[in-house]
Amino acid sequence: MVQNAQSYAHQFTSEESVRNKIIELKSHYKGITNWDVDIVEPNDSDNHNVPKQPIHQIFKPVKKQGEYVIRWVTNGKTDENKTYYTDDKADANATYLMMVKNAEELNKKI
Repeated sequence: MVQNAQSYAHQFTSEESVRNKIIELKSHYKGITNWDVDIVEPNDSDNHNVPKQPIHQIFKPVKKQGEYVIRWVTNGKTDENKTYYTDDKADANATYLMMVKNAEELNKKI
């Protein structure tokens, strides 16, 4: 594994430049034997090829300091007003299922 490596996407102008970059990287990082490289076409301006990401996410109950926490995340940030706290495991599981259904309905409206 390459230390301090960063993951990022780079859009090349031609397939030939992609292949040249792959050859360059293979020669620089000779110890890496498995190269998993995908060449994909760039998305159009309307981003029709990009799957729609849900805005609302619910995370399974996690026990923290004696109580179960079901986090509601909106746009990648925890929404404390919708996050649920309880000390009952059965209540946490039942509430989690209801919250997931609610989030799915909200995500369909997008």
